[in-house]
Amino acid sequence: MLKGVLEGIVLAILSDRHTHGYDITAWLRDRGFSGIAGPSTRS
Repeated sequence: MLKGVLEGIVLAILSDRHTHGYDITAWLRDRGFSGIAGPSTRS
C-alpha cells in the first residue's frame, strides 16, 4: 500500500461517521485490506 493512503482512508471513514478502531479495521478487511493488523490482545 502506498505510504499515506491508509491514513487518508481512515480519515475519510471518520469524517463520514463516529466509529472505533476495531470497526475501522473490520470495514477495511471487508473491502480487501488484508494486511491490516487486528485488535490488540495485550493486557
